[in-house]
Amino acid sequence: MSRKDQLTGKAALFGNKRSHAMNHSRRRWDLNLQTVKIRDAKGNIISVKVSARTLKTLKKQNRVVSFNETSKTTSAPAAALQLKGSYALWLISLFILFDLS
Repeated sequence: MSRKDQLTGKAALFGNKRSHAMNHSRRRWDLNLQTVKIRDAKGNIISVKVSARTLKTLKKQNRVVSFNETSKTTSAPAAALQLKGSYALWLISLFILFDLS
């Protein structure tokens, strides 16, 4: 899959790196792509890769279904249970140790 915004078609920009001595070499500026689930016009939920700028617009239009919703809707220990591996155990132990519930 190309590194391109699936909604707007925005892609990476190309140019030159320039040092103080005016040496140049080719480089590219990649997009800040984020994977989000959005609701289309028919109400179907689709997963797409969009740039951070497009994500900001989608949030403004209230079309984003899931993007960091766990921190807003559920308590932190419940969100930690959804994580896998030792990181989840470490996070749960922090909540128990410091009584952060």
